[in-house]
Amino acid sequence: MMRLFLLAVFLFSASSRCSSNELFYYRSDHGYGAVDENGKIVFPPVYSDINKPDYDNGYVALSRDTMYALASTTGRIITPFIYHSIHIRDVEPLWLSDYDHLYFGVEQNGKEGIIDTSGRVVFPCIYLRISYDDDCFSFTAADSTSGIMNANGITIAHLNIDGARSYYGNFVEVVRNNKVGLFDNNGKQLTPFVIDELMIWQGHHNVYRIGKKFGIINDKGTFITPARFQDMDYFFPDGVIGFKEKGKWGLIDTLGKIIVPAQYEEMEHDYEGLVYAKKKGKWGAIDHTGKALTTFDYDDFWFDINYVVCMKKKDKWGMMTKAGELLVEPTYDNISELYAGSGYFLVKQNEKYGLLDTLGKTIVAVKYQAVCDYNSGYALVELNDSIGMIDSSGNVVLPFNYELPEDISYEGKACCFSNEYQVLQKDRQLFIIDKKGKICYSTSAYPYINTRVSENRAIFYSETPMTPGCISSDPNWHQSYGLFDLDKMKLITDLKYDYYYYFFSNGAAIMSINYKFVYVSPEGKEIPLQ
Repeated sequence: MMRLFLLAVFLFSASSRCSSNELFYYRSDHGYGAVDENGKIVFPPVYSDINKPDYDNGYVALSRDTMYALASTTGRIITPFIYHSIHIRDVEPLWLSDYDHLYFGVEQNGKEGIIDTSGRVVFPCIYLRISYDDDCFSFTAADSTSGIMNANGITIAHLNIDGARSYYGNFVEVVRNNKVGLFDNNGKQLTPFVIDELMIWQGHHNVYRIGKKFGIINDKGTFITPARFQDMDYFFPDGVIGFKEKGKWGLIDTLGKIIVPAQYEEMEHDYEGLVYAKKKGKWGAIDHTGKALTTFDYDDFWFDINYVVCMKKKDKWGMMTKAGELLVEPTYDNISELYAGSGYFLVKQNEKYGLLDTLGKTIVAVKYQAVCDYNSGYALVELNDSIGMIDSSGNVVLPFNYELPEDISYEGKACCFSNEYQVLQKDRQLFIIDKKGKICYSTSAYPYINTRVSENRAIFYSETPMTPGCISSDPNWHQSYGLFDLDKMKLITDLKYDYYYYFFSNGAAIMSINYKFVYVSPEGKEIPLQ
């Protein structure tokens, strides 16, 4: 018995990276190395470790004989192997205000320092501790004194501190004995060390907390309001903040003026700052001046990134705009997004499903067991326990003869593995269907689908029991993988690889043969990674 699988992966665009190659890091019998998307060995597998960040910033730390050097992901080794550690993993490098430089913490003989991307020593390894955030560096010197420096090495403040960070170049937040004080960039102390927490907002105003009370402070260190509120939240784009007093919520501006007195039991806001408030157990919408945009008679609500509000009234759901304009009367048993950010809403009525757009217009009539997917005017739907496809007029373009592979469906919703194709199954066959319902490829073996594939490449794999003739609910399967071209709808390689590990953005892949890494080009050419 053999089963054929289609294994899918996400691609990561190299264009989103910062002056960097897209690399796959691997370990051979000789050490760690890295290969790029073209199969070029950027770092030969001779290193005892490659310390890379969780995000790609264009730099890694290479280790050889317990010592580290800074290198770029283009393969250039920047510093000698002279550091006992380079802090590059899990620590976001400091971007200065001009966004031209990255900084990395280094260690030599138990002392810490800072280097930049050219390998230049910004601060030598003479500190017991040195850390950075935005454009300031907090340090503890060898004599145990501590303070704050800027990127030019100028001491802003010299006092015993726990840490510091700078906000947009406006001020420096300094922590001492678990209390926060504010300093300007010249070292002038703006506030005493009395603040327990500073919650940054945009612009020049911030929310602070002393004990269990909250207030507003500006970037000059002026306390706009005393710490008198139970809570503060919901920072709106036009400088309005939600506050809680005596168990109720209201709105206040950054100058401390009460705009809406505390009168609401709960308060939420959407992506553009519209306020949803609960009063006497019912929800409604208001603007930042407190003007009511809807009546307060809704039992529940939710909103999506397209700023459509779905509201519940008397156990029925409807839709309105963010400005409170009614789109659909509350008539449906349920409304949910087809999938996050899709701009389409799955509606349920009397156990039947349909689809609405962001204007409340019916896209798919409410008569199907499920609406599995929608793409460019075509919907994958379920009727009488079978899957088919209809166009925007409801005409059937793919007969209702198919099933959704269980491993790519979720609660009746299909997971298309690219913007162009769907995967369906019928009897013991796998079918790749385009967005208009055309069958582009089929197999004779029973399919098993995992997650998603790239725009132009997929991984097919087969499975056979390790013991021929073994019949079990959980047999020990042997897997064989190959590279599939979605543009040409054909296998590029034989199903001969042990496993797939990585997809590059150009369609190349990292596989293994006999558990040894192999680079496979988009055309199927192999390069062993020894």
